Amino acid sequence: MIEAHRSPATPVPGRWATLADRTKIFPRLPQGAGEIHGMRFARAVKWILPLVALVSLASIPSLAGNTGSLRVEVTSSDGKPLPGARLVLTDPGNSSFREETRTDRSGRADILGLAPRAFDFQVSLEGFVTYESNFLAAAGARTVRKITLLVPAEAGAPEPPPAAAAPDPAVAAYNEAVGFYRQERMVEALARLDSCLSLKPGDPAASALKGIILEGLGRCDEAMSSLEAAAAASPPRKEALLPLVRCLEKAGRQEEADRYRRLLQSLGRTPQDLYNEAVGRINEGNNAEAFKLIEAALAADPGFAPAQYQYALLLVGRGDTAAAIPWIEKYLAAAPDGEFAADARQLLSALKP
Repeated sequence: MIEAHRSPATPVPGRWATLADRTKIFPRLPQGAGEIHGMRFARAVKWILPLVALVSLASIPSLAGNTGSLRVEVTSSDGKPLPGARLVLTDPGNSSFREETRTDRSGRADILGLAPRAFDFQVSLEGFVTYESNFLAAAGARTVRKITLLVPAEAGAPEPPPAAAAPDPAVAAYNEAVGFYRQERMVEALARLDSCLSLKPGDPAASALKGIILEGLGRCDEAMSSLEAAAAASPPRKEALLPLVRCLEKAGRQEEADRYRRLLQSLGRTPQDLYNEAVGRINEGNNAEAFKLIEAALAADPGFAPAQYQYALLLVGRGDTAAAIPWIEKYLAAAPDGEFAADARQLLSALKP
């Protein structure tokens, strides 16, 4: 008989619940009675024989034939036995009743001595879908269930979620660089971009940002290779094309600059492209061209906050402060926590009477 884990509740009719219940029928021998082995066996017999006479076979359920049992034979879908599957038996009418055991090497498990009534049971094994069912224990009979456990894909159940992928260190370095760039911490941004490119040489996004930062710092000789790598990507990184054009023009390589300008035009210019080009023109002192580009960006996207603020600065530079104030207010409404918000509030405070 396979023993299972039981609660210390009142013994369920129909089977022995604990070792203590057994010892009520077969008590321990008193001191001095001898040991039941070897030459001392005879001394123990005088204790056992009177005891046996007091116990009728009818008082031992397992001998009286009034209990049932459950056997499960557990296999996988290919018919192979599954050892170690857990069989748990419960009684829907008695919440304190619980029997548990595991299958052996042949995939079998038995629970014996069950009172005649309905039981629920489940069979589970890691990696397989849990099987649940019920049966009616019959007096003097063994119920045999052949059970096939299925993996989730076979059962149509959802697969367990995959383990979270470890973060890509190159992506993490690039994201940190973007954060430093937005804070205008260019030295730190370049260091993180170098880390990213050491892990992913030639990465278009990292190459483009590195080139943009170096070009903005006036270091076109260093920026050129990164910008060219970004421009050669498929598709080209549009944000790298205008800084590359400016660097090529400074280097006197006008023919190449024109080729990249045509490439930029063929790709179409977004509001961000127009804004970036306007900033480049401002840095060159060509505010007249910058006005046209910013106005084109705002015509394409009137809510483009950075362009709103840049347009206000151009108006202030032209001496038209009255016209600049509404644009600063638009920017602060659109981006109250934006990159230029603190400067915009100071400027607005200075401009307003």
